[in-house]
Amino acid sequence: MNHELLFSKGKLKIGYFGILRSPVSWVKVARELCFALIKLGVELNIYERKGFLYNPKFKLKKELEEKILPYQQPADIVFTFEHPRNYHYLSGNFKIGLLVYESTKVPKKWVEYVNEYLDLLLVPSTFCSRIFIEGGVNKERVKILPYGVDHNIFHSQVSPYPFKTKKHFKFLNISLPHKRKGIDILLEAYTRAFKKSHDVCLVIKTNYNPKEFRRKHFKWEYDDIEELVRRYKNQIDAPEILLINKKEPDEIIPSYYKGVNCFVHCARAEGFGMSILEAFASYIPVIATGWGGHLDFCNEDNAFLLKYNLRKANEIQYDNQDAQSYICEPNVEDLMEKMSLVYNGGKEITRRIENAYSTSLNYSWEKIVLKLLEILSKSKCL
Repeated sequence: MNHELLFSKGKLKIGYFGILRSPVSWVKVARELCFALIKLGVELNIYERKGFLYNPKFKLKKELEEKILPYQQPADIVFTFEHPRNYHYLSGNFKIGLLVYESTKVPKKWVEYVNEYLDLLLVPSTFCSRIFIEGGVNKERVKILPYGVDHNIFHSQVSPYPFKTKKHFKFLNISLPHKRKGIDILLEAYTRAFKKSHDVCLVIKTNYNPKEFRRKHFKWEYDDIEELVRRYKNQIDAPEILLINKKEPDEIIPSYYKGVNCFVHCARAEGFGMSILEAFASYIPVIATGWGGHLDFCNEDNAFLLKYNLRKANEIQYDNQDAQSYICEPNVEDLMEKMSLVYNGGKEITRRIENAYSTSLNYSWEKIVLKLLEILSKSKCL
């Protein structure tokens, strides 16, 4: 089926329902998909909602702003990246939800909402596809649509971020302050592997501090990310640690990758790992957990994968009380060893960087949106 014919103006109308002005990764996915559809000439309208870390001053591309309507217009196809409890608001002949989950058991209520309201569920990885199907979503309703990276802004020629440090070697972690992201594991490994005398700095980039963001934080969040970092910074002979805790637009983030020497992603659970892909495109080495959704594109040839042990997720997962849900615990000693290896350099690092960059080229947003249109062309919505 020719998607250009199907989605040309006047043939098929697509609507997006959800938040756009937020720095978190799933909102970024929505923005990128909407923009890529518009670039292809798809007739798209957007009903914008408020939500997590919503910022009315968040700058959107002009092409997105022009598609925003003050009401939800009925569409042939409507898609959303919203919490499943909001699916009943969708107005369209064919309803599509984008979802990601990180532990081995999907919340039961999520499965109920998907089965009741959606015609199609798009998940970003083999890992996510498996857990949603095992959780009870009809297999035919689940399709894999990976996330992408914009090579126009993530590349090796970006100007580096001016970090406030005199250290030359810098590790970077970009995460929400959620326990599953493993920031505590990273701090433990880093402060054991290096000392104050080492020419090294760990940069941790977060978007908010749970203590200040809401009156009562969730169990799956760190109580106080700034206090957590402070405890490690105050250790005797601790290496340098720089916490940057603020919301920033998409355009700033590429300079973070360019301004460092290695990206470290030691998450306990990950549904896709878009920041890993961005690091790949930015031509820097990556250390990542050896378990999770990112293994669809992340392997020993393009990254340094960490050893781990499976453990019960308990309070680290959200919207879920299933006692049989599992995540992993990355090995601290292995992380120490791999951080030291990258710090000391070697030919093996260059080989992985080159392979990682080649991998990232398969995940341009243009290719991802074409895959989306292919999925729609093969679905019952047409």
